[in-house]
Amino acid sequence: MHSLALLLTGLCFIALTAACTPAEEPMPEDPVERAKALHAKAPLIDGHNDLPWQIRRKANRDVWSIDLDQPQPDFHTDIPR
Repeated sequence: MHSLALLLTGLCFIALTAACTPAEEPMPEDPVERAKALHAKAPLIDGHNDLPWQIRRKANRDVWSIDLDQPQPDFHTDIPR
C-alpha cells in the first residue's frame, strides 16, 4: 500500500511539472532564421582541434618551428577567427 501511494504521488508530481512547463515559441519557417534562432538557444562550440596533431605531423613535434602568426592553410585551425 505504501509503494502504491508513493507511485501515485510521483506520477502526480510528474504530471503537474509537465503541465506547468512554459510552451516554447515556434521556430521560424525560413531556414536561415531557424538556424539563427536555434543557435541563440543552444550555441554550438566545436572543441575538436587538429592543431596539436598537425604540429606533430608537419613539424616533427617542434612547436616552435610553426609560426602561428602566419597563415597555415594546411591546418584546420583558424587562429585569426
